[in-house]
Amino acid sequence: MGTFEEEYKSIWEHCDYELEPELIVLRAHLMSERYIERFIKLFLLKGDTVINQGRLTYVQKLNLMDSFGIVPKDLVDCHKNLNTLRNKMAHELGYDIKIEDVDLIGRPMGQTYAKLRKERGQDFKDLLCTVVGYLCGGLAYYVVEYEKVSEKKRAGLIMKMSRDKKQKGRLAVRCIVSDRWLSFPAKTETKLQQGEPVVVNVMTRSQNDKPKKICELILFREELEDTLRMIHYEPKEKE
Repeated sequence: MGTFEEEYKSIWEHCDYELEPELIVLRAHLMSERYIERFIKLFLLKGDTVINQGRLTYVQKLNLMDSFGIVPKDLVDCHKNLNTLRNKMAHELGYDIKIEDVDLIGRPMGQTYAKLRKERGQDFKDLLCTVVGYLCGGLAYYVVEYEKVSEKKRAGLIMKMSRDKKQKGRLAVRCIVSDRWLSFPAKTETKLQQGEPVVVNVMTRSQNDKPKKICELILFREELEDTLRMIHYEPKEKE
């Protein structure tokens, strides 16, 4: 566990101006994933098991980090776009990074990126290094700051966020690896008659960060309850 200054220095050393643009992007992507994993281990119970055995993709890890609601959405979106560029490089042999690719990564930064583009846009590689340095530095900041916080306080923060379900609604079950959730209409708060169906909406967030319905499921409550009862949790025996 180092200081933010040490982390930021390491980021710039790995995103050196003398490197080829493709290598800068690949290194930034690896550092991004490293910080995301460190963040998950801080906030998720047995997070190390999820990281080491869960076989999660980069996007799933990013969405899992985002689900805690701590890292700003614009920073998360920048990393999503960084991953898009990395995948494009992986699937298109000899792909050459262009200024438009840097624009894609930096666009969620809004006016901050517009200013960088104006100041550094004449030097493509300088702009690329600055943008990926900002992205990885942003994640490093949150990781370093919360590594200073005790486990008890982090747990309290998670509990507070779990109670704050204004956007998703009180009757909701969220996915821990994507920005989707199941939303149960308010009617299900009342007592249902036997055999009465339950309407469940599969939700996500739109581009303007508003709840958006993907599809609607109509289920029988009894069948749902029977299925959940068949999922057993076997507690690990103490050694």
